[in-house]
Amino acid sequence: MEREEELRKLVDSVSPRTAHQYRSYGDRFVRWLREREVLGRGDVEEEVLYRELPFSSQLVHWFLVETVVRDRDDGDEGRVASVRKVVSSLKFLYRVCVVHGNKSKLDEKYLENVVRLYSSWESCRGVRETSLPVVKVSLNLWNCYTETLSEKYFKTGLERLRFLVDFHFRVYTNLCYEQRASVKLGDLQSGVAGAVCFDVKTWSSLPGYVRDAPRQVRAHTPVAIQSQGLPFVCPLTSLAAYLYLRFYGVCSVTKGDGFPNLLASGEEAAVWRELPLIRGKSLSDYPREETLSNYYSTVFRYCHLPYKRREYFNRSNLEYPTLSNQVFEEFFQHGSSAKASAFPNNVPFDFYQIMNFRSPYRCEEGKADETEVPQGLLVQVFPEIEQYKRKYEQLSAEAKQFLRLMERLRDRLVLNLPWIHKFFPQHDLFRDPIFQNADFQSYFHQIIGTHLGNDSEVVPFDVLPGFERLTQGAFQDLLMEPLKVGPGSRTVQTSANGSAPSSGLGTDEVLSKTYQFVQYQTLTNFQMLLSSLSSIFDKLDMKKSSREFMIHQLNLLQDTISENINISKPQDVAEYLKKEEQTTEEVNKDQRKRKQNNGLFAIDDEQQDESEEEDTNGDDLLQEELKFMVNELVGDRVRSTMKLQMDHWEAKIQEMITKTVKDEIAKAFAQNEQPNRKKPRLSATPSLTNNQSTSSIATPTDTMENFKMNADLTTVEDIILEWFTPNPNMNNQCVHSMNKSHGKEWRKDFEKLYKERKLIVEFYIFLVNQKEVDRYEAVAISERLRDASPEGNTLSSLAQLLRDWKKDHNNSFEGLVKDL
Repeated sequence: MEREEELRKLVDSVSPRTAHQYRSYGDRFVRWLREREVLGRGDVEEEVLYRELPFSSQLVHWFLVETVVRDRDDGDEGRVASVRKVVSSLKFLYRVCVVHGNKSKLDEKYLENVVRLYSSWESCRGVRETSLPVVKVSLNLWNCYTETLSEKYFKTGLERLRFLVDFHFRVYTNLCYEQRASVKLGDLQSGVAGAVCFDVKTWSSLPGYVRDAPRQVRAHTPVAIQSQGLPFVCPLTSLAAYLYLRFYGVCSVTKGDGFPNLLASGEEAAVWRELPLIRGKSLSDYPREETLSNYYSTVFRYCHLPYKRREYFNRSNLEYPTLSNQVFEEFFQHGSSAKASAFPNNVPFDFYQIMNFRSPYRCEEGKADETEVPQGLLVQVFPEIEQYKRKYEQLSAEAKQFLRLMERLRDRLVLNLPWIHKFFPQHDLFRDPIFQNADFQSYFHQIIGTHLGNDSEVVPFDVLPGFERLTQGAFQDLLMEPLKVGPGSRTVQTSANGSAPSSGLGTDEVLSKTYQFVQYQTLTNFQMLLSSLSSIFDKLDMKKSSREFMIHQLNLLQDTISENINISKPQDVAEYLKKEEQTTEEVNKDQRKRKQNNGLFAIDDEQQDESEEEDTNGDDLLQEELKFMVNELVGDRVRSTMKLQMDHWEAKIQEMITKTVKDEIAKAFAQNEQPNRKKPRLSATPSLTNNQSTSSIATPTDTMENFKMNADLTTVEDIILEWFTPNPNMNNQCVHSMNKSHGKEWRKDFEKLYKERKLIVEFYIFLVNQKEVDRYEAVAISERLRDASPEGNTLSSLAQLLRDWKKDHNNSFEGLVKDL
């Protein structure tokens, strides 16, 4: 009787219409549980059903995703109301089950968080896409021309990217500062659909009270971050770019920490596994909260955006669901395809979508066209990845996980590099010589030319998934300082600094091919000069602060020169010549006045006056001719005088620079000869166990002296890799690149070995290019041919076989392998 009374009170607490709706949703939930085989299909009494009905917040969430979010054809309107109604109905059903003695637990705060998620998406859809702080902040932090942004916190692109990684992880995960600081690089995993996922664990505090108590996980918060179409708001792109500068440094400015040593074991392996997401003062520390707080306030003040500290450092009212360790293991222990679809990477589908600014209702929203990246370019970025892939079986499970993560980040970075180069060509990333080679430059131009026409005003990406695309005009308006573009282009003023110029260009503003070449050549020469000076100062033995100041000044000089050259136009030359002609005429007038005043040429003046009086009605043409001759004479004299003076000053400055550099180098060598002053040489790719940084980029002479072909190679595959794959231990050079940059000089000490290897590589290229054989099959054919060699199965015997065949068959490999 007490149970019936409780049921009556419960039903009478709602209106008859609402009670009918609740009953309808409850019956639907029971049918869904049977379809998913969570509940048996046999008929049971209603009382037994309520008592034994499986109930949990995760099951309710799964039901919501499959029946309310995905299985509907109508628009977004009314979705939040439907979610609220279903949640209320199942809460009512749960109370009915409790009355019947059901022992299941329902976390109502969990379900309130789910409803809050959909309300947040509905309000977010009403915001204009470019007014989202993540868009404006991201664009301005990618911009390398931020002269009014405090250099105290943002000296280089490394500091800007470090801030962006923390900022993006806050925006796309809503994790507080303590949670972000607890995330390690070793925790990140490459998940399904290209996402990066990790589990924010809450640990039991029992070891703090009980000695020798084992460390146990108390709760799990699975998190997933997806890539974004627009590269500048993509968290994976910002993380990949930051790790590149963090591992390898900013060329000629800072030195990197080196790529993690994934083959390390014991305590050395723990070093890289405990690396924080972004680095603070030391290798293993996350930046302090006060430091990051200063970064945030500086950036938001620079972008003219409102800033509240608690919104980026405290707990958010909307977070990824947290599950106790017991619930997490029980729910995800028995997986199914339906559950995996509703919980990708153990993250609920609606959180997986909405937290990454994607619609949970229309999963087919347009994405950027992902062009396949050439493999030859991928292997040049993070080249250690290819090294560890060849030793994959020797890696631990954690190292393999990290290697897959770095491959995913590398793919995203190289895919977006053309767009970063298009809008921010002077970014510190492109100081690296790798991105300046012809292969990468060709790739950049090809991608931009394919996806963005010369007259296109629309950037071919959504600002964020679900939002409208961005025009180049709106892009420029979001920047706080002028957007400087590459040689042959104009400086585009943003709304913060002036009105943007009209899109139509007059014919007098079109740059000729010749002028563009002159601009490029001039800029390149200056960059080579300044780079050489930076290398000299970098190697001199002086105070660290003095060295950093000199390099900083040289970088400022380089930026100023680049800016002035980039904004110049052919019309500037015409204006300069016009001013020079006007100056010449003024000089002529001044000379005539001085003659009249001091009487140095009194006779000539009198004769000229008489001549003018006599020939007043004379030939005007003669006067014009005389005037032209005088101008030419004076102009030549002025130009020759200026040239002599410039040559004199240039020689004097050159002599001063040469003397200073010689003195400093002699001083450095003299000091380095002292045994107690000698320092250990830094490795090109140091292990992270050493807190020292990687050495600066080697000069061409150093590269020639350091690069050696490995005489101990035993397979054809090793020869091919040595020939074409950049070697981090050899200044990221390979045989192919050494041939292109140094000719024959570098290989004179091992010419015989080089000629043998060259024959094998030529045969491999013949099979791949002319016979269209797969690369792996080409290696296998070469190995079989080596085994069949009558002089033995060595690489030298294979080279001799190939040499003899070419000599006897008109310098061709045709017919050597018949069964292709």
